[in-house]
Amino acid sequence: MQIMADVGGIPGKNCRGFCEYCYFKTVREAKILGCKNCPPGQIGCPHCSTDTNMTRDYFPAYQVLSTLQTDIFQRNIPQDTMVNITGDGDISCYPDLLNLTRGIKDMGLPMHLGYTSGKGIDDANIVDTLINHGVVETTYTTFSTDPALRKRWMHDPTPEASVEALKRFCESCDVHAASIIIPGVNDGEELARTCENLESWGAKALILMRFANTRNQGLILSEKPIIPGIEQQSIE
Repeated sequence: MQIMADVGGIPGKNCRGFCEYCYFKTVREAKILGCKNCPPGQIGCPHCSTDTNMTRDYFPAYQVLSTLQTDIFQRNIPQDTMVNITGDGDISCYPDLLNLTRGIKDMGLPMHLGYTSGKGIDDANIVDTLINHGVVETTYTTFSTDPALRKRWMHDPTPEASVEALKRFCESCDVHAASIIIPGVNDGEELARTCENLESWGAKALILMRFANTRNQGLILSEKPIIPGIEQQSIE
């Protein structure tokens, strides 16, 4: 069983800037899509209208911990429940991450770090602290284990530290890596090399995601191509 610890965050703002391929990058107008929490017959509710409008900044750790404690008390969760630290920004960029994980450790609960690209990690030694705080699982956007490609396509300010952090996570906890595959960039031999690295480091899985650059390829949040110039390339 998992329970969510939502830290909030805004795509593009709370992740050290958009990745080159991010599907939020060209969104200029808020569009409420609806979600599972909407009342019957209604599109839009406080949950999805806030998330879709990308207006909620990171929440302070004390607020996240207070909400989490309330949820735990109300739901009477079992002792082996895992806390999934998640949000709409990058978890590695969350400034109160160490305080939050320390507080959850004091509750005696293991943790899963939700979506993170590692762009917020300037020093890979933070991984050791997070593991000591009880992080046992993480979902890590890899794109490539080549620092140069991460710097170019993810605008990662410290790509070497991010790759080293990924390696340490793989060696110390369950890592589910993920990569959006862009034709001619991180596919082919480059993808094979990334897979080999992840396997040798001990990653549990690599999720491959299909890049959409136009509406007919599945792009739904903007009419504009995310990366101009490659819209005619095959993404099969």
